[in-house]
Amino acid sequence: MKKCSSCKADNPDGAKFCRKCGKPLKTVSYSSTKKPKNKKAIYKGTALAIALAGGIGFSLYDNTPERQYQKNIAMGEKYLEKYNFEKAEEYLMMAKSIDPKNEEVYEDLVKVYEAQG
Repeated sequence: MKKCSSCKADNPDGAKFCRKCGKPLKTVSYSSTKKPKNKKAIYKGTALAIALAGGIGFSLYDNTPERQYQKNIAMGEKYLEKYNFEKAEEYLMMAKSIDPKNEEVYEDLVKVYEAQG
C-alpha cells in the first residue's frame, strides 16, 4: 500500500494518483546499484591524504639528529656572521651535544672565541 503524502490516504501499490484527493503519488525507486560519489570530493580527499602523508614524512625527516645538527650549525654560522657571539655559541653547543665527535662544530666554536678576542 502507498500512502498519499498530502491527505495520508492508503492507495494500492500500482496507483499513480491518490484515489481520495487525486494528487500524484510519489514513487520511491530503489536502485540495486549505488550512484558514484562526487569525483571532486574523492580527488580532494586523496590530495589531502597525500599532503598529510608528505607532511608527516617531512617532519620525521626534519627531526633526525643529523638534520638537527645541520640546522644548529647553520644557525651558529648565521649568528657568527651577524656578530651575535652568544647566540652563535648557543647553537654550536647544541650541535656539539648532538655530535660531539664532529670537528666542524669545534672549528666554528674557535671562530666564535677568536672573534670575541
